[in-house]
Amino acid sequence: MRCPLCENEMELKTYEGVEIDTCSNCGGTWLDFDELRKIVETEEEKFTPSQIKVAIEEISKDKKIREELMRDILSSKKNVKIEELNPEEILSTFKERWGGRRQIRCPKCQTLLEEFEYAGTGVMLDRCPKQHGFWLDKGELEKVQIMMEYYKRMYASAQPPSDMTVTQKMCPYCKEKLMEKIYEGVPIDTCQKCGGVWLDKDELYQIVERREKSFTPEEKAEVKPEPVQQPKQTELVEEINCPICGVVMKRLTYASTSGIIIDRCPRGDGIWLDKGELEKIQIYIEKSEELGEKEYAKYTRIFNEVKLDWEKRREEMLQRIKVSRFEAVNRMMRWLARKWD
Repeated sequence: MRCPLCENEMELKTYEGVEIDTCSNCGGTWLDFDELRKIVETEEEKFTPSQIKVAIEEISKDKKIREELMRDILSSKKNVKIEELNPEEILSTFKERWGGRRQIRCPKCQTLLEEFEYAGTGVMLDRCPKQHGFWLDKGELEKVQIMMEYYKRMYASAQPPSDMTVTQKMCPYCKEKLMEKIYEGVPIDTCQKCGGVWLDKDELYQIVERREKSFTPEEKAEVKPEPVQQPKQTELVEEINCPICGVVMKRLTYASTSGIIIDRCPRGDGIWLDKGELEKIQIYIEKSEELGEKEYAKYTRIFNEVKLDWEKRREEMLQRIKVSRFEAVNRMMRWLARKWD
């Protein structure tokens, strides 16, 4: 396999029990799709305190540069109306400036690799969109390992509540391990730090169907499904990775008009809800149904009134039917008109 950067033939070597491809010229590494996860979970490589310190400092510096770059791009469009901003164009400009127009192709299928932040660690990697694997520049593999182990140690001492269990999923914002708990009979994953919630596929549907949780009038008053609410384009810029597959999640408005912005895995692994959004969705659905019932009742009443008015006028017209001087004949004709109507 040739290096996607310098075209040198890469060497196959074993690292933490995993066979990986490395380039002796640029120091980069190619990992097949599942190899990075295996290396991170193994934790055989040991890092000194100085290595950890340097890695965290470099990652923090790069992250700050990216944040400043994004602010610069957004401020350059300050004369443009918010609703006219194109999030895809903003992201494309950001990647172009940040990556310096560097294009790397998958050594297996030659597809252009996509740059992304791995598991919220702050380390930017390149991945094949066809899931053949990852390209890591020199030193990035060690940085990923250091950050994943750092977060693991940081939150290892935290004891979960008795009704919760620790999962292997990481909060896309806080990098804490998510805690599984039962909510309305459904096991969901929550972050103890930011209050966010991860729901696997179909779990939101199950929660909405059960209707076990009740809400106060004050809580319901905060959620208004009636008006169409469109979020600002900048609010829909994707920024977090799926806790399951690591892909950048798509940001959208739940049910189009709710005003509740959620993050959904484009591969269907699940959705991420910020603190309080799960309850807002439940309230939104219940209020929407209540509103629908009210509208149905209102239009049913109007329809009935129209129907009664029409029947009254129809009867008056029938009573005016007179085709003969004999009333018996007229009654027969009115009876036939009712049958034919």
